[in-house]
Amino acid sequence: EMALDSLPPPPPPLVSNQNKSTEKNNNSKPRRRPKFLFPPLDVVSPSLYPDFGPLTRIIRTYDLELDNSITNMPNKRNKEIEEMKRKCLIYQHVLEQNSEKFMELRRQSSQTQQQQSPEQRQALLEDQAKMTKISEWNYQFCTMKVPGGSCTERMKNLEMCWKKFHDGFKQYGGLNALLKSGAYSSELLCKKEKEAVERCAGKVVQRYVMFDR
Repeated sequence: EMALDSLPPPPPPLVSNQNKSTEKNNNSKPRRRPKFLFPPLDVVSPSLYPDFGPLTRIIRTYDLELDNSITNMPNKRNKEIEEMKRKCLIYQHVLEQNSEKFMELRRQSSQTQQQQSPEQRQALLEDQAKMTKISEWNYQFCTMKVPGGSCTERMKNLEMCWKKFHDGFKQYGGLNALLKSGAYSSELLCKKEKEAVERCAGKVVQRYVMFDR
C-alpha cells in the first residue's frame, strides 16, 4: 500500500476509546479512530478518482432498521448494501460531523457581529471545507474497499495501476507530475481500471433500484 504520511492527521474519534471487549459488545457505536483510505494527495490527484457518488448517496440514506417483512427486497441486495453501510459507518459519522460543522461556520461567517476578521473567518471556512472533502473521499473509498464486497477487487486493481505509474515515473516526480506535464490526461490514465470500478458501483445501484420496485 502507498504511504499516507503526506496528509494531515485524521479527525478525532467520535467517542472516547474503549477496550476491545466493550467495542465488540456494542458495534452500533463507532469507537475506532478513522484512518485514511485514499492515497496521499501528492501521489494521486483526486481528478483520477472514480465517480462513486450515486452509490455512496444510497448507502448513506439506507436504513439499517428497515423492516424486511414489509418490502420486496431480496436478501442478496440487503446484504450487499448493509455490509457497506455497517463497515463504513464510522466514516459516515465523521463526514456528517464535518459537513454540519462546515454549514455552521458558513452560517456564522455571514453574520455581521464577529470577533474574527473576515480573513480569519475565510481561513476557518476553507480549512473546514478541506476536512469535509477529505471525509467524503474517505467514505467513498471505504464503500469500495469493504472486504469481500462486489467492487473491492476492481478498486484494488485501480490502486495498483496508480502505484505502477507513480513508481515507474518517481524519478520525474511521480504520477501527479506526469499529469501536470500533459504526457497523460486524467481521463486516459488507468482508464480501464477506473471504468471497471464505476461500472461495478453502477451495477450495485442498478440492483438496488430494480429490487426496490
